[in-house]
Amino acid sequence: MKIAYRSFDWKLSLLYGLLAYAVVLGVRFLQPFPLSDAATMVDGERLLATHDAYNWVVRAIDPATFGRDAFASLTSVLKSSTGLSYDTLAFWSPAVLASLVAVAMLCLCVAVGCAELGVAAAVITALSPSFLYRTLHGFYDTDLVTLLCPLLLVIAPIYLLHGRILTPGEALRVWLGKEQQGRSSGRKQDRENVEDREAGMVLWAMLLLTGIAGWMMRDLHVFFDYLSKIFPITALGLVLVLGRSGRRLPLLAGVALYALPMGGELFGTLLALLLFAALVRPSAWAERFLAARYCAPLLAAGIVLIGVDGELIHSVITRVELYLKPEATGGDAERGFSLAVSFPAVVQSVIEAQNLRWMEMFQYFYPLAIVSILGCAGYLVALWFAPSLAMLLPLFALGLLSPKLGGRMAMFAAPAMAAGLMVPLHLLLRYFWQSGYGRRAVRVGLAAALTGLLIIPVVNQMPQLPVVPFISVPHVQVLKAAKPKLTPGGTIWTWWDWGFASQYFTGLRTFADGARHNSDRLYPSAAVYATDNPRFANQLIRYTMAHGESMYPAIEGQSREEVLQLMQDLREKDMDIPLRRPQYLVVSVDSLKLGAWISRFGTWDFATASMTGYNLTKLGQISLNLQMGAFAETSGSIRTPMAVDSVDIITTSGVQHREFFRFNGVHLVIDDLTDTRYIMDTNMYRSMMVRLLVGNPEAEDIAPYFRLVHGNAHTRVYEVL
Repeated sequence: MKIAYRSFDWKLSLLYGLLAYAVVLGVRFLQPFPLSDAATMVDGERLLATHDAYNWVVRAIDPATFGRDAFASLTSVLKSSTGLSYDTLAFWSPAVLASLVAVAMLCLCVAVGCAELGVAAAVITALSPSFLYRTLHGFYDTDLVTLLCPLLLVIAPIYLLHGRILTPGEALRVWLGKEQQGRSSGRKQDRENVEDREAGMVLWAMLLLTGIAGWMMRDLHVFFDYLSKIFPITALGLVLVLGRSGRRLPLLAGVALYALPMGGELFGTLLALLLFAALVRPSAWAERFLAARYCAPLLAAGIVLIGVDGELIHSVITRVELYLKPEATGGDAERGFSLAVSFPAVVQSVIEAQNLRWMEMFQYFYPLAIVSILGCAGYLVALWFAPSLAMLLPLFALGLLSPKLGGRMAMFAAPAMAAGLMVPLHLLLRYFWQSGYGRRAVRVGLAAALTGLLIIPVVNQMPQLPVVPFISVPHVQVLKAAKPKLTPGGTIWTWWDWGFASQYFTGLRTFADGARHNSDRLYPSAAVYATDNPRFANQLIRYTMAHGESMYPAIEGQSREEVLQLMQDLREKDMDIPLRRPQYLVVSVDSLKLGAWISRFGTWDFATASMTGYNLTKLGQISLNLQMGAFAETSGSIRTPMAVDSVDIITTSGVQHREFFRFNGVHLVIDDLTDTRYIMDTNMYRSMMVRLLVGNPEAEDIAPYFRLVHGNAHTRVYEVL
């Protein structure tokens, strides 16, 4: 049994696509808004839910300062065409754009003749938790295209291959000599196949345009550099292994039209255009070329040359190692720096890259793990009967690697999982076709019922996914108020998670941000926050900025002993280090929620290549006795009153400080502005991250190195002196 090739009703397919889109969009707009406008807006502007959103917005606003980018250019186009403000666009467009994944998945299902049940597959793909969580309101990031674009890239090759290659069962019988392929008279038949109605001008054009689109998409994300090589090689493999003898040439020609522009860029596009002309308007030379014995091998060789790239393979290996290694050895060798010491690596501190348990992985595919498991198993069944779906294998494999590569990668398995649920069911209906059970009305009814059932767990999850800005209102208020006091051309030092937002609200570049947080910027940023030595914090900033504005060039060529001595000198000596342009340091309560990670990176020991970190815990609601200097959580793990050394309460009027001199190493910081509370050990309390926040800016050991520019106790901006 296999899904035979058949034409499709484009009007019905369009209707199904619109229905799937509407269902997904409707579910997405069930996301609740639990916070008041005062907690989510500043000066009438909505705060966004992810730091990367501000990257694309600030680049769209000021590409001269922050750099040009394809996604930022897309942002500018969307703003111009809609007339919306940048914050409104970035807040609401994720729901609108992410729902397009349903349309792309529906088109993919139509390509294998599974239109009606494809509606259910489309809906659960676009609402897969791993994708949904990263495309909620305010999550204006490249995730909006990293699932959509790969689906768009595989529709045309799936349509080309479906029904035109053998199923694995048929191929096995042919290889065993138990079945004939029905091959015809060699190259003459190949020419007839090239001009076949099913592989006519429209299909060739689809493949060519898809290949060109794949080339253009490479500017959107580095991920598409890899797919531009992997997808054509996958299609070629299917043709070579499962192609019918004597009928491979039209398939190879189609794959070449697809592969040459995608991997070969301009030169490949020119070759593809020549091939397209030969296929749709054959001339005498084109006839000779297509009839030549070397034509098929030449096309296959061209696809292989486009797809096999040594530098690309090395890049893939390097990126995988970044996800797997806890430290960056050799100073990220691909940058060309020869270093005698190693640095901490950021990856495992990034939520999207943190390891998952296997059962968690399946729940990232779909809320009910058993459904995900059935879908994954069903995908293997679907491959047996519809091998063109192997075009999804690279994405499926990436999703299965998410326990090691992080939860973000789980989204890529969703299309294969959804196809695995619906395509086998479609096959069963086809099996009963003659008895009437597979008629369109039954398929439509079944698709509607399944869609309704499968979205229930997602709908039930929506109340648990409230709209919450990633940056707090007081933090933004300080950045905006400080902007007129900051010197143009200066650099802001803030933790990289708030780098893009700081750029957006101040107009200045930051030392680190969501695109620049490798070890060369991670360590100095963290060390400045984690140290209890104002001199070291000041001089590390000055030294880094005076030597290439990165730690790698700053210590390149130094021996391990010289690096250790440098770190000691920065702590103990006043060094004459020039400051070429103004530097500013931002400290904020917002950073405390990442304080444990920041302290780990900041206590990195170059001598032992290890880190220790400090103790910091965020508390729930508490009852506080200021006379006794003790607190207890009203609901949480600390139910018995705990005595503290000190209490700092951040209010609109400043910081209230109380000391109790118990010397037990427990300190409590309460922020009334955002209703958050932290307990920490003495090391964390004495760090610059906390001391510059709640301490006296005029303290004699701080004043020579930092000057307060602006602050509201929740967030402070200092100038580096």
